[in-house]
Amino acid sequence: RVLQSLVKWLESFHSHCVTELHNLHDGFVLAIALAQVDAAAFATAIDDLSPLHLGSWVVKVNNLKVLLMYLEYYYTEKYTVHCHILNMVDTVQLVKGKDKQQLLQLLRLCLCTCSPRGQLHPALMLVPPQDQCILRALMEGFWDQVDRVYGLAVEDYAQHFAIDCEALLLRDTAFTETRSTDNETVFTVPRKLTKGVGGVPEGQMPGKTAKHRPPFR
Repeated sequence: RVLQSLVKWLESFHSHCVTELHNLHDGFVLAIALAQVDAAAFATAIDDLSPLHLGSWVVKVNNLKVLLMYLEYYYTEKYTVHCHILNMVDTVQLVKGKDKQQLLQLLRLCLCTCSPRGQLHPALMLVPPQDQCILRALMEGFWDQVDRVYGLAVEDYAQHFAIDCEALLLRDTAFTETRSTDNETVFTVPRKLTKGVGGVPEGQMPGKTAKHRPPFR
């Protein structure tokens, strides 16, 4: 269901349906979507990808690596989020379609470019309401995780967030479904804070306070 919602989000950027998941493995569909989310950051990504008529899966792997480099640079430069995506994503397995979990997490990182600190991209308004709930939950879970390490000293920040982001990429994405009094279905990401030293949430240094993130509207 989560993967279906992410595909519906991608389809809002394209005139055709993304009916086959292997269409996402070469980087082009994702690059087109990202260029519409933030042209300044991703407009040149498409030009840097090799034409697919060159054929082999090696070309697709290289294209995906280029896209990951753009994503990594985007999060580092815009949000000072050092997630080291290239070291954690097995591009060969992704291109060969053998790891849907990593594909889901890659799509989630692409999705979160649509939500710079609580401001939702218009494309999210084009997907069905139930899918919007899932997408919002994915984004909130990601930025909550970022907030938990925002209080770190600069020299410690990259190391701690890299560990946290690796857990994000490898873990299952779990959702809790609840029903409100008006029978509207809402999907939320379970809050799971691990206590560190002295009762401080893991990833946050004692005496530091994580920066506040505006709530989703």
